[in-house]
Formats: sequence, structure tokens, C-alpha cells
Amino acid sequence: MPIPDRDSKRTAKSVQNWLASQQFQQLNWHAQSLDLKAIQNLWAHLKRRLHMEYNSPLSNVQDLWGRIRDELYNVIPTYCSALVESLPRRMREVLIAKGLWAHF
Repeated sequence: MPIPDRDSKRTAKSVQNWLASQQFQQLNWHAQSLDLKAIQNLWAHLKRRLHMEYNSPLSNVQDLWGRIRDELYNVIPTYCSALVESLPRRMREVLIAKGLWAHF
């Protein structure tokens, strides 16, 4: 089930037409609702790790990608599993909040 988050890549008329032709069941989604996107939580975790681990400035883009790659390799599979397993609870909280911000 696609999550309509009002991102411009998903609100384009061609994308909307394609989604309509696929007969997906879609949820009404509050704009800017990142609460249920595990990948957003993973990126936030990665960003925190990069800020904690590296105090030296980057000299080029390759250094940045190297640091990102190193940290991604260190992401514990149980962390990713916990993100996915938390989705039903997060969905309940968002539904209770009627699509608005939920306390996690």
C-alpha cells in the first residue's frame, strides 16, 4: 500500500494517474508525516552516528560517502528489525492522533 505523503514525486499528475490505475488502497495521510517511515528513522540514526563518530572536517565527497558506508555497515540488524516491528504500535498511535503528530 503506497503511503501518500504529499512529496512532489508522488503528487505529480502522471504518478497520481498511475496509482489510480493500479487500484491501490491508500490511506489519507497527513502532510509531513514521517512517523511511520522506518527509513527516515534509519537515516536519523545514521546522521546521529556520523555526528558522534567524526569530529574532523570532510575534505571531499568521497570522504563523506566513505563515512556513510562505514556507519551503514555498522547498523545492527536488530535495530532495523526493531524499527519494522514498531510499525503496528506507531500506526495505532497515529490513528489515535487522527494523523497528527504522535508521541514516540
